[in-house]
Amino acid sequence: MVITITSWTATALSLFGQILINNKKKAAFPVWIASNLLWIMVNIIGTFNLANVVMYIVYTIMNCVGLIQWKKTDKNA
Repeated sequence: MVITITSWTATALSLFGQILINNKKKAAFPVWIASNLLWIMVNIIGTFNLANVVMYIVYTIMNCVGLIQWKKTDKNA
């Protein structure tokens, strides 16, 4: 049950993050980071899937880099 709730929460956050980025909102990055962390949890606690764990770790790093770059752009504007 916990995995199902966590999966649906991660799905909702992933979609919400996409909506935010489509509207050019910096808030998408923390939302995606939160969803990625939930997906990592799901793929470790549920049926273990190393490929997905690695993918979501990489996505999390990319989201952190994107957020940092966006903040730098805001400072230069």
